[in-house]
Amino acid sequence: MALQIRRGTSAQRTSITPATGELIYTTDTKLVYVGDGSTAGGNIISGGGGGLTDIVNDTSPQLGGNLDVNGRSIVSASNGNITIAPNGTGRLFINSSITRTSGNLNIAPLAGLVVIGDQPNGLDGNLYVVRETYSSTPGVGFVFAQHHNTAEAVNFSFYRTRGTAAAQTTVQNNDRLANIVFSASDGTQAVGGAIIQATVDGAVSSGRIPSKFNFVLHDGLVSGVAGLKNRLQILSSGLVKFDTIGELTAANGINVSSNLQLNGQNDLRFADADSSNWVAFQAPSTVSANVTWTLPGIDGTAGQALTTNGSGTLTWTTVGGGGGVLASRTSQTASTGNIADSANADIVLTAFKTFALFKIQTSHAAWVRLYTDTASRSADSGRAEGVDPSPGAGVIAEVITSGAQTVLMSPAVLGFNNEGVVANAVYAAVKNKSGATANITVTLTMVQLEN
Repeated sequence: MALQIRRGTSAQRTSITPATGELIYTTDTKLVYVGDGSTAGGNIISGGGGGLTDIVNDTSPQLGGNLDVNGRSIVSASNGNITIAPNGTGRLFINSSITRTSGNLNIAPLAGLVVIGDQPNGLDGNLYVVRETYSSTPGVGFVFAQHHNTAEAVNFSFYRTRGTAAAQTTVQNNDRLANIVFSASDGTQAVGGAIIQATVDGAVSSGRIPSKFNFVLHDGLVSGVAGLKNRLQILSSGLVKFDTIGELTAANGINVSSNLQLNGQNDLRFADADSSNWVAFQAPSTVSANVTWTLPGIDGTAGQALTTNGSGTLTWTTVGGGGGVLASRTSQTASTGNIADSANADIVLTAFKTFALFKIQTSHAAWVRLYTDTASRSADSGRAEGVDPSPGAGVIAEVITSGAQTVLMSPAVLGFNNEGVVANAVYAAVKNKSGATANITVTLTMVQLEN
């Protein structure tokens, strides 16, 4: 009897029940099956009925169905690698646990990404790493190792979008970019004890994601309002906010390289030795314009007080008054800047609300006139040299010098400020009489008569 072999496609094979010993050859998968008289499609030819015994001679074997290892292992000999390489955009799906019984579990792509989950561009699911023994050995635990000769480091990145991995959309103001949560068990559940949050801090535009850091800590309360509280913020503007912090301690002091502003009329407090009480400075409820006071660079003598020149400069001054302490005379200076010969310039010298004038000194030949207010100076601007001012014209004193000269006021001249808001200032008009362009410096020697 001649050997007969039926042939057809895999789909055609399953509709045939071959007789015992009858063979079927599939033209599409190129496999041979043998009949047992009852099995539709027959049984694939095997060695002993347990699957193929040897495929070493087939350099590109193909499966016609699922690979059932039947409780066995896939083992490589001679330390060889086992490579599972889906073609093109194909992926490797592992639908159960991966267990390391000994040695390291190394995931080391030669190129591209290691993707965990069922999304093509990232993780869609949970990644849980467990370690049940302690070790202080360097390199044990979670290590992100880098090995290269570049000064810059490879990023450890948290990437956030709205939308989906396949259709990503722009994040919005106040979106969390990432939360790093530090948690522990309270005996029954995991509880967050601290969080570092990166948050969008402003309008998002092309190439611009303004962001801030929040440092969130659990307040540890067991009654009342308890929970995670935002204790520190670093804003995109560079401002640092300490929220609901009762004390800020720095072992080596706190150095601020720019301005420090206390908002909302809050206090600048100085605590006593045990920090039980304090003294404080506070801004007024309304400030019409910004004011800066510049402190003196040295300490004063006993009994002196800080006084202002009306322009924000503070000095140590011996203050007169009912206490019997008299003020000391002082010298104040101002310059015109370079002005042409016979030209006039207006200057303001620091003075007092009321004062006694002893001397007027000039660095070059000049005609110097002192006034109680700016209106009087303007009204007197047309008066010719050598012509006396009218009575009540607001002229305190005037001198004409022939060079670098000091003119003694004998007796002393009484001067005062007559502006609507009285200022510690005297207003001067200076005419250059040196015969050339000059920067004329005027110095007044005076004593304060009014606080």
